[in-house]
Amino acid sequence: MADGARRVLAVHDVMTTRVVTVSPDDPVTDAAAAMVRRKAGSALIMQGLFLAGILTERDVLRAAASGVDLRNSPVSAWMTPDP
Repeated sequence: MADGARRVLAVHDVMTTRVVTVSPDDPVTDAAAAMVRRKAGSALIMQGLFLAGILTERDVLRAAASGVDLRNSPVSAWMTPDP
């Protein structure tokens, strides 16, 4: 690469495990299940090709502690937007 040239990195270039992605409209239960299957501590929330937020294990625990029905609660209600 020439001096001053910047390499564009993809998510898989900087992640150590396989990336979990879900939609903001997906139920929290689906996102949590995907995280468990992939043994990941977080999921990237994608709106089309754009990163809308991140959902972490901590966010899932906070949602569970709230007492809402997580099967009907969208990820967008619990994710950290604009990470």
